[in-house]
Amino acid sequence: PGQTSTGNPALDILGTILNQPTQTSTAQYAAIYTPVKVSNEFLVKFDFASSEKFGRMDFGLYQGSGGSSAYRLAYLPNQKDSLRLVRLTSSGATVIGSYKKTVSLEDYQRHLFEWSRDKNGVMSVKLDGQEIIRVTDKTITKPFDGFLFVNGGGSYYIRTVSVEGLKPQT
Repeated sequence: PGQTSTGNPALDILGTILNQPTQTSTAQYAAIYTPVKVSNEFLVKFDFASSEKFGRMDFGLYQGSGGSSAYRLAYLPNQKDSLRLVRLTSSGATVIGSYKKTVSLEDYQRHLFEWSRDKNGVMSVKLDGQEIIRVTDKTITKPFDGFLFVNGGGSYYIRTVSVEGLKPQT
């Protein structure tokens, strides 16, 4: 509501997540996204390192050229619920699951995230092999159109990314 499209899916998604208007002239974040068809059943693995205890990093799968429907995993360093699984729809952003503890990944070490979703909508997020979020959400049912990372401040070093489920369901 009240959002104006910038024509850039990453900017629009970040504005929706933060519930703030997006402005390209004062934006203090970076985004990288790739259009790629991914089924509703997926496994995303990526590892990264971080060095600063501020900012925010979001990554996830989106639908449509504007990314109006999506699932995002948000990392907010130095906060009590540092990891949040967020669903974005035309109705807005909803936190559907979170890790209720503070996570500190700012140790310059590599950390592995594994995020899966099965045919029943059960999502699991693992950090360095330990499951930290498990939730079921069947709201978004169609295949995804792309994958993105949004850095909302801080220093994050993405090492590797793999996405399984690259063939859309029929």
